[in-house]
Amino acid sequence: ACTDVGFFYVVGHGVPDTDFKTLYTDMQRFFALDSATKMQVCTTTNPNNRGWTPLGEETLDPARQTCGDTKEGFYIGRDIASTHELADLPLHGPNVWPEDASLPFWRENMEKYHASMERVGRRLNGLLALTLGLDVTFFDAKFNEPMLLLRLLHYTAAKSEVERGVFACGEH
Repeated sequence: ACTDVGFFYVVGHGVPDTDFKTLYTDMQRFFALDSATKMQVCTTTNPNNRGWTPLGEETLDPARQTCGDTKEGFYIGRDIASTHELADLPLHGPNVWPEDASLPFWRENMEKYHASMERVGRRLNGLLALTLGLDVTFFDAKFNEPMLLLRLLHYTAAKSEVERGVFACGEH
């Protein structure tokens, strides 16, 4: 893996299928909310790029795109208190969450999934180190304060039309 292409599937990761089902169910619950409710946690309301990005908000390939991406998203990072030494860095700081009343247990489920993905990532770091002939802990100190982002994405049914500059997600 990663010798010709930068993507691969991870199996045997230890994350239960029920966690994935909960994630997708919760994603559907969030994206089904009305825009006014989602706007309360819009990325434009905080400096950390956390929360909801409306449909068309992102244009990832402005040289080729004639309109924004035909997707909306919700971005969750490593939750860093506003008093933490890294909180002033770009893309660091506290997350924003929808109100529990509109999405019971949503925050807890997202935090659980985010933590699971961090564990998988740290395990992969060790496996990559071994593959490179290094000690399994080689990358540990380099990831003391990692930037971890979970991007929940919801694509519309609109098809990309390259010749018209319309993309579900522009090249990036």
